[in-house]
Amino acid sequence: MELNAETLGYKNEISQVDADSPLLHQSFTEQGKLYFLEGNFDFALKYFRYSLELAVQTESPQFLIKHYMECLLEALEMTENYTAVITYCDRVINLLEEEEKNLEKSVYLTQAYQKKGILLLKSGKNKESKKLLEASLNMAKANKFPLPLAENILFLINSGINPDKKRIFEEQQQAGYFFINPENTNKAIALKIEN
Repeated sequence: MELNAETLGYKNEISQVDADSPLLHQSFTEQGKLYFLEGNFDFALKYFRYSLELAVQTESPQFLIKHYMECLLEALEMTENYTAVITYCDRVINLLEEEEKNLEKSVYLTQAYQKKGILLLKSGKNKESKKLLEASLNMAKANKFPLPLAENILFLINSGINPDKKRIFEEQQQAGYFFINPENTNKAIALKIEN
């Protein structure tokens, strides 16, 4: 699945002044990560949205756009904007299910199912969540890669435990679910947007 202005729904053109610097959107993303790690998720969201729009409009490499999208999704999840992330997961699932699969696409599809399942569980939709987590775990097993978060959450559910948001968050941290962490944040290139 290619992420571009059309598939992400961006319609506004961003000024090309300074936008051609590949480090500009990277610098904004790194600043967003710093805000995220401080727990300032609203500022993190602003930075991630801007860097994503800038990267899309300047036709930056796909790996950067995916990276920025993952950061944005994590910030949305932390602000409990589950509907937006679930909608994104639905788009990814619909697009990837229509495409021919390779390992990378299978992993991405599996992660989208898992993410949607986790968010549905946080939203109190336990039955729907369980089905998606089971589907994600089956896909992971079929492609021979681990999916410890889905496995651990399903173990809890199947044991009669309905994990609350705090417990789900702990399981997410233990499983390495979150991409944003101090080890992958480059403070040296972080750049604040001047008001």
